[in-house]
Amino acid sequence: MKSIATLTFCLIISVVFGQKTDLETVKKFWDTNIVEIIRLDQESIIEHTHFPVSGSWGYVMELEGDAETWTKEDFISAIPAIFNEELREKLQKENYNSLVHHIDEVGNLHFILQLNFETITSDGVFESATLLYFKRFDGVWKIYQIEYAG
Repeated sequence: MKSIATLTFCLIISVVFGQKTDLETVKKFWDTNIVEIIRLDQESIIEHTHFPVSGSWGYVMELEGDAETWTKEDFISAIPAIFNEELREKLQKENYNSLVHHIDEVGNLHFILQLNFETITSDGVFESATLLYFKRFDGVWKIYQIEYAG
């Protein structure tokens, strides 16, 4: 729980002090990349994905080996599980204001989207988060990293 709170705090600070692009770019990004995830448009998701996709997504999908061995085919077959109904419903409630804008050390603009989840069981409340990282590759916005925290 502490790690998600810390991560959320860092992302909020980035939002407050880190808006690095114009509103038109942000809206266009949302209407393209995020809406295709909400619709689970697998063809468009693949088109807007930079391979290999880094992050912890493969561990959650229980893939064999480590991140360096995960393939494009592994990712494609995991799309319905990665972008499951719960995540897509959460995205429908969000909008472009949820994006964190970040400029890296070489001047590339990144968008980061953190989706927080809460699961209530008889053992208590469990918090988790999914973080989606995007940047431009050859002028096209693509997801390049997916992390899970919890």
